[in-house]
Amino acid sequence: MPQAVNLTCEYKVDPIGLDLERPRFSWQCVSEERMIQGGYQIQVFREGENAPLWDTGRVNKRDSLLVPYDGPALQPRTRYTWRVRIWDKKGRDGEFSALSSFETGMMNRAFSAQWISIPDKGDISKMQSAPRFRREFDLGGRKIKSARLYATALGVYVMRLNGKDASSDLLCPGWTDYDRCVQYQTWDVTALLRPGKNQGAQLSAVDGAVRQAGTGERPGDGIGCGGTVIDL
Repeated sequence: MPQAVNLTCEYKVDPIGLDLERPRFSWQCVSEERMIQGGYQIQVFREGENAPLWDTGRVNKRDSLLVPYDGPALQPRTRYTWRVRIWDKKGRDGEFSALSSFETGMMNRAFSAQWISIPDKGDISKMQSAPRFRREFDLGGRKIKSARLYATALGVYVMRLNGKDASSDLLCPGWTDYDRCVQYQTWDVTALLRPGKNQGAQLSAVDGAVRQAGTGERPGDGIGCGGTVIDL
């Protein structure tokens, strides 16, 4: 019987931090015999809910690549699961696929943290060490079910938590015209947190990555380093 496998959302397996109103779904078709897809059905669920948030019903199309979400508005910082069932051209259907997931990011929601920076250190032609920003926090005896860290900077930066890199990503946040757009990153840091005192979220920005005149909207003279938000 036909079956949908290798589900992806926006080319990724179980992505987090999506800032798209209509993320796109893809899958591959397998069967015990040669087949051509004749239809599909996608169901999207908000995590913890049994009733689908969006159910396409049977759609008699061969689409299996980048099928856009077309349901109710997605909420920021929310995890969703989804699955798909397919029909072959003869009208035979298979079981629903295993659940996959995607998680929305800030979705244009403002950061609760504020931009921070250091004073101008003078002659930028000389080699200078990268500034570091660190803050410790105490989680008490709470058990951490899930934690996301949202961060950015006006220039290349590295984020660490309790002495460990939050990600293996390099050259974050990626080049953009900072006058128009600053990308941010979302990381799953559940495994990096621990009950009680944590050694702090530490952001290191490359010196000289960006210097600008103060405008009141972003950091003034110095190395601009982004606000961070940690959800527990």
